[in-house]
Amino acid sequence: MLVDGVRTKLTHDRMMALLASVPNANPISERDRRNSISSEVIRCTLNGEPAVAVGAEYSVKTKIGALLDLLDLTLADGELPERVTVLIGNNGAPSHREAIDALCTLRDTFTGSTRIRLLTDAADGTLTEVEDGAPDFSACASAVSWLPELTRLGEAPPPLIVDLISRVGHPSLRAYPDLIGWPQWSLRLEGLRVGSADAHGGWLDVGELGRFGDLSDHRLTWLTVTGAMARIEFTADSLDTAAQVLARFATSWTGYGTTAPDADEHTLESRILRGAVPVVVADGATLQSVRPDAVVNWGAQIPTQWGESGGTSRRFLDALLRDGSTPWALELKAPAGGGVGRYYRHGIAQAVLYRHYIRSATPLHPLFAGQQPPLDPTACRAALVVPRLQPGTGWRDRHRALASQFDVELVEVDP
Repeated sequence: MLVDGVRTKLTHDRMMALLASVPNANPISERDRRNSISSEVIRCTLNGEPAVAVGAEYSVKTKIGALLDLLDLTLADGELPERVTVLIGNNGAPSHREAIDALCTLRDTFTGSTRIRLLTDAADGTLTEVEDGAPDFSACASAVSWLPELTRLGEAPPPLIVDLISRVGHPSLRAYPDLIGWPQWSLRLEGLRVGSADAHGGWLDVGELGRFGDLSDHRLTWLTVTGAMARIEFTADSLDTAAQVLARFATSWTGYGTTAPDADEHTLESRILRGAVPVVVADGATLQSVRPDAVVNWGAQIPTQWGESGGTSRRFLDALLRDGSTPWALELKAPAGGGVGRYYRHGIAQAVLYRHYIRSATPLHPLFAGQQPPLDPTACRAALVVPRLQPGTGWRDRHRALASQFDVELVEVDP
């Protein structure tokens, strides 16, 4: 957008002013509680067709999610238009290209008859239609650089970690290879990080002091169990003491051992990856671990990219499971702090983007071929996995209808 010959960002306020000048656009930015749409997403009409717009200052996820918001609205009305428009403000940063790439992937994946038009402001300030296709990750530099790291992470954990988990004796205590801090392994109880270790030793600690000095329930429980000790260092010589502390915490942690802790996404991830919560897809198959193990939750937090210009930025896939040779990319959502409307709806987009990366990032395909039995990444499927939806809200039908437009399955589980 040009103001007195100078390019300015098409922010939310400027977007509203621009759309207000378009005949019959009638832009609205108030929050829509009924349809669970944020005030950051402007709804309007362009050339008599439904449209949404998002200012340059908002996040990649908000820009991507706006398309899902728009399609959900049109599906809920029951009449799919010939065309819809998504207008995205350009902040001039790599994140803008990431959002555009992701929207192009969603457009290419959409199976409905409605045409999706994507507009953004170019360097000269003019509104330009983006006609690019989904990004091709077959020559992705980050995928090439990640291959050695991810191959290395396939190693078994050191005996010290195996021994510690065995001594604690809780099936929910699992080890996760640490992509960033290798050769460290993250120790998690029901998805909650309780420590870190390598072949020689490690530390135990839970939570931290909040911004305003507040303490979470699990932090308070940890301080009670340990006598107000913050971090406990351990080696092979003090492994038994470390195991006793973890076992006491597991028993004392709010609800554990009676009713399980509330199922946030980390908890749901842990239970799904270790098989405690079955994931059953539409054809009746129960998805399996890519590598069954009593100690390690394999298939967690796999790095991907949503756009070619993302550099080394990583968008982590929640969970990867398998049905025979077919990998399944799972986006997990739990309603801790969020609703089941746009929060779940936007998860459909994430599942699509993870699937596209796995299918097209050929430098990483040897990782899949090396599994036993081998996996075919080009056949990757996608699912949005959520705790069972309550009847009568209408969201089940809406989410399922929208997901089907992208060949994504909506799977409900009992966490």
